[in-house]
Amino acid sequence: MAAGTFRFWIVVALHASQGAEPDSDSDVPALVCRRCDRLALPGRRFRFASQARAGLLLCLRCAPRHPPVLRRALLTSLVVGTVLTLINQGDALVTTTLTPVLIWKIPLTYFVPFAVSTYSALAISRD
Repeated sequence: MAAGTFRFWIVVALHASQGAEPDSDSDVPALVCRRCDRLALPGRRFRFASQARAGLLLCLRCAPRHPPVLRRALLTSLVVGTVLTLINQGDALVTTTLTPVLIWKIPLTYFVPFAVSTYSALAISRD
């Protein structure tokens, strides 16, 4: 039995235990990630806007890799990281005095806005 089929039957059992009678296949996958077919547990599922009325439901593993989330986080990281790098390390970059400490500070300056943007996008999309 394939893993996706096993998860499908777990979802059917969850619907049955809640008194809901799944009358079609479209009713059952409401708790399943649309990308990887894993169970999307409460508190670990995220709903994003889509063409469908209910939206796109993704699990915690797939949500950070959702293309609109990645695109916005990368753009935010590029803009904010560049501004912060120029403010904080601009003099060292102009005089080309790169130290080992500066070499790890610059990527960290870009990573922090990326992480904050990704977290905030997931926080407002939590289902």
